[in-house]
Amino acid sequence: SSLTLLGQLEMGAIASKQVVPDTIKAMPEDDRKKALADYQGKFRSIVRDCLDMEDQINAGDNSKAAATLDSILQIEDAGHKEYRKPNGRG
Repeated sequence: SSLTLLGQLEMGAIASKQVVPDTIKAMPEDDRKKALADYQGKFRSIVRDCLDMEDQINAGDNSKAAATLDSILQIEDAGHKEYRKPNGRG
């Protein structure tokens, strides 16, 4: 179901928030702290959006849920562009 998949997305975001990408590990310490805070903030935003989306699905508001999913995908895409190495790995 949609809620099961959404729960998996949420749990994946929570787990991924704890992983420090190699691109951040390689930064000077001052830059690393700022980048890590930004990286983890992106995952907090995704988790918040997942909670909102769950409420939207439960309320039958599929158009809002679709818009929230778009927001999640935009955050994910921006994070991948910023923190993934060109080979596709953190």
